[in-house]
Amino acid sequence: MKPDLWCECVCADQRQEESQWTRQALAAVDGCEDEPVRSDPISADIGLSHSECLGGVAASISFGLGSATLSQVRVADGPGSYPASTSVCISSQRNTASGGLHSAFSPELDDPTRSQLRLSMTRRLQTDQSFEVTQDLLRGLSLRSTLQGLGWMWRLSPKDISPSAWQRLQRKSKPVQSLDIFISHTWKTGGIPKMLALFLSSGWRFALLAWLVAQVLTTMIYLACPECIITPITFKSRVLDFEAYCPLEPWMIVAGMVGTVSGFLSAPYFPFQKFGASNSGDMCFVDIACIHQQDSVLKQRGIYGIGGFLKCARELRVLWTPPYLSRMWCIFELAAYRKANPSGRITLAPIFIEHSVHLVAVSLWGCVICYWGALALDLTEDYGYFIGLVLPLGIALLPVACIVHGLRYFFCAKHRLFQDLRRFKLESAECSEEFDAVFVHTAIQSWYGSTAAFEHFVQETLVQEIPEVTISPGYCLLLATIPVTMALEECMAVARGGAPTDVVLSSLIGHVYGLTLCWVMVCLQLLYRLCDRFAVPFEPGFCNFMRTLAVYIMVAFCFLVGAVVGEVAYRYSLLASAMFATCTTLMCGFAYGWIALCDGKCTFDSCLRAQHLPQTRAETVPHQIPPMM
Repeated sequence: MKPDLWCECVCADQRQEESQWTRQALAAVDGCEDEPVRSDPISADIGLSHSECLGGVAASISFGLGSATLSQVRVADGPGSYPASTSVCISSQRNTASGGLHSAFSPELDDPTRSQLRLSMTRRLQTDQSFEVTQDLLRGLSLRSTLQGLGWMWRLSPKDISPSAWQRLQRKSKPVQSLDIFISHTWKTGGIPKMLALFLSSGWRFALLAWLVAQVLTTMIYLACPECIITPITFKSRVLDFEAYCPLEPWMIVAGMVGTVSGFLSAPYFPFQKFGASNSGDMCFVDIACIHQQDSVLKQRGIYGIGGFLKCARELRVLWTPPYLSRMWCIFELAAYRKANPSGRITLAPIFIEHSVHLVAVSLWGCVICYWGALALDLTEDYGYFIGLVLPLGIALLPVACIVHGLRYFFCAKHRLFQDLRRFKLESAECSEEFDAVFVHTAIQSWYGSTAAFEHFVQETLVQEIPEVTISPGYCLLLATIPVTMALEECMAVARGGAPTDVVLSSLIGHVYGLTLCWVMVCLQLLYRLCDRFAVPFEPGFCNFMRTLAVYIMVAFCFLVGAVVGEVAYRYSLLASAMFATCTTLMCGFAYGWIALCDGKCTFDSCLRAQHLPQTRAETVPHQIPPMM
């Protein structure tokens, strides 16, 4: 038997005590008397007699002690109650994986204090004070501070915080009057995936700036002190009428890597007022730092006063992972925020988008290294001009084959997200304590009128409020800097090889800007859209790999066509280079919705939808999507 599970011999007495207290406390709010409770400590199924609590939200609670993991709370019909079929999953694991805000009551809290806190929170719910919080509890911390020290705060285990770690957390948070962001998440998902997602979503602008600074500094060193640079490798360049052997170095590539990574790691230490996606600031609520983790009384006051924190926040940012909608307290936060802040902003941020960007970035750096190696081998001498031109591009595309399969798997999570929202049922949510389950159900019924109304809100209203989940142009721009780095390296080699000004300009306009920036951004959008459309059904087997191969061939063919045209254009004339750059700029604007044709009716996305491919939104016929880990 696992050590964190209640053993049955102790569990029965404790559950019965919990059940008796819950019914008495809830009944006390309405002034109703509890009926006697059967006291058999161990039985196969303890049946509690009917009583009316919380204005008729009577609980006929039956515990299946034969199961060591789950039991059911069934809420009986009554005036203003839930249907008799409604059930709530109660986990019998005290030390649940959700932790933090969603933890069970602290075991060290003595029964009288525990009872007073619970009764107080129940009364507040009944007197419509569930969205109030005292100033001594309202604390926040900057989003950037949560990522300092390589995001050590997110790597903590909420169920095992040492006093020294709590002191560090307490120094980060401070009393506030309001919050910019309430970060809602489940600790059932590990902290490292969320930390990596937040590093990207909050720091990509600074990483982009750091990359630009690194490229400018490297260029200045190239031009100001060329004799300081060792150039053991040369390649033969042919641009316009210029043909010569040019020195090829990897230092701009190295500077690009170091600059981007340094930008991400240093971004949390710069005191930007607008760090992240919030328009007003980055003062946020994170449960592990803003709710007291050492003092049991303050911890429970913070947990049951969560509605007050939500009311003070301008934005609810949901770090969505597959287990999110299975946690009762996560659902409570969604329900409470819409009632506390009808005009507030709910931002759904599935972390798989950021994880896919990390995956694509690694692949693109592999492409750059392959292309640089192909140039260093000077394939034009052995295979002729055309083959020597196309072969480096083909070699550079090889790492992309590795990411298509991974991207399709990531986008299965997107389809599951909308499927879970469309099929959401409150009864499927898990909770670690009986009182918590009744408390959350009662609160939702009080705010929405019934659980059915709340389910309709999630299934219909909330789904419509959520924008299309796809990669942002900012992420694509950041990814495009990787091939741009290689193009700048090649352009600098041509300039250092003695090329005239028009040759350098043609390389900058057609190769750096037109091909590696605009056209690569178009291909990235196509890659993400196709992986989204062909994400489901994701089933193991030969057909699934053939589907991945088909997506790869389409993306590779599209890129190669544009790349060959661009290579020929900028090598032919400056005018052809400028025309190619203009065309790719228009195509990039069309791909990202900045330019629309036919009075806005024709966009890149609508063209893909017109091919009778599976839709990505929740209104489509649900697919059988495999579980996501």
